[in-house]
Amino acid sequence: MFAQGGENYLCLKTNCFAQQSARNCIRKFLSVCQVRYSEHSRSRE
Repeated sequence: MFAQGGENYLCLKTNCFAQQSARNCIRKFLSVCQVRYSEHSRSRE
């Protein structure tokens, strides 16, 4: 899930781990974080 180690993890940590229900939150934000990471990767090339 955190294959890249850095950005996806930080995104989830920022969006999710501060909340009580981290598990539900991860499901909710994982797609958001993946999209954000994909866009970021593309802009780097």
